[in-house]
Amino acid sequence: MADGGISQQDLFSRQKDFLEKQLESLKQHITQETAQKRASAPRAPVPKREEKAIAARQQTIQTEAEELTGDYDRNRTFTSMNMQMFDMTEHTFDSCVFKSCSFNKTSLLRTEFQDCVFTGCQFVLCPMNETSWGSVQFKDCKLMGMNFTECAGFGFAPNFDNCLIDSTTFYDNNLSDQKILNSTIRNSDFSNCQLVKTDFSGTRFQNTTFRGCHMEKADFTSAENYDIDPVTNKLKGARFSLPEASSFLKYFGIVLE
Repeated sequence: MADGGISQQDLFSRQKDFLEKQLESLKQHITQETAQKRASAPRAPVPKREEKAIAARQQTIQTEAEELTGDYDRNRTFTSMNMQMFDMTEHTFDSCVFKSCSFNKTSLLRTEFQDCVFTGCQFVLCPMNETSWGSVQFKDCKLMGMNFTECAGFGFAPNFDNCLIDSTTFYDNNLSDQKILNSTIRNSDFSNCQLVKTDFSGTRFQNTTFRGCHMEKADFTSAENYDIDPVTNKLKGARFSLPEASSFLKYFGIVLE
């Protein structure tokens, strides 16, 4: 249970509801702004070369959509695609690359990703019951309202580089030996996680919980703004640096002047 008797599931549901309202408000704002710009801007003819490029891209997306009707893909590259249009339930992606793809509320139920790379992708409120993330790389991605607690535990090995991770739950996940580098993590929960030898170099934290974690030999030497209780977490051999490490003193009632 979270502080005040709130369960992890209730906490995630509240985060999800809050993020959905923010997302809907942003969509309405963008729609209104776009409509105003279109109404005021003169309509210029689209060059034939550009028309052909758009048509070719639409045909490529349609072809990819038709091909993603089986349950297994290997060594494929998906670019600038809205993955919500696909039924990805129980689908396996092996050694695939996703570039600038959108996974907004995309169902990933029992989906398996093995040795895949995501670059510049966005994940928002995706159901992930029994989803497998095996040796997966997230680079320059945004993940909001994600609940990795639901995912399959066997082979769980996601790595993050220069990502935004917001309102995301890793409760009871095993992230030992993984890398979460140069990222921003806010409003998130790592309670009861295995974080042995996890590398958080260059990562900035905001309102993120660490409680009951095994963090032996974890690397926080260039991380910023973390709030870690050295009493409720196991930190033997973990690496920290000043001035950030001075945040430990408040848990011992020590005040620096």
